[in-house]
Amino acid sequence: MLIEILKHTPIWVYALFAFLVYRGWSARQPKKMPSWVVFLIPAIILGVNLLSLNATILNPLSLTTLILSLVPVFYLTFTTIPKIQWQADKKTIYHPGDKILLFVILSIFSFKYFTGYQLATDPEFASSPLHLVFKGGFFGFSVGFALGRIVAFMRRLKHTRPVKKPQMKI
Repeated sequence: MLIEILKHTPIWVYALFAFLVYRGWSARQPKKMPSWVVFLIPAIILGVNLLSLNATILNPLSLTTLILSLVPVFYLTFTTIPKIQWQADKKTIYHPGDKILLFVILSIFSFKYFTGYQLATDPEFASSPLHLVFKGGFFGFSVGFALGRIVAFMRRLKHTRPVKKPQMKI
């Protein structure tokens, strides 16, 4: 069965998977970058989820699990982001690396892949209570992560002073 699933998966899904693994793995390394780059992945995650959120909001079961997962994930993400530092030019930042991003990216990919497969093979699955709870909870997780990152990075960049030489931990 697994072989059949993989055979019928479009090539672009494998390319997307490879890119996401590369992006998540490279995010683990410390680096200097333009300040807007720290918002890129959370903004993409937020956009993808908001585009497919319409059916979830209409169902009370999904909405409840969405809120119950969004609030704690937002709080955890907001309080545990990496310590970024402005560079002296005030245009670039030093980002010490992020170990959790690979896990989050692969979780979102896996969820989208699984639900896409389930909906293609069993369309009635979309209206099952299990799917509604799972979908609402996962949207809460990913939207909470993205919003927590965006708000925390905005706050941290606003209250951080420039440094001439970043403190690198390798």
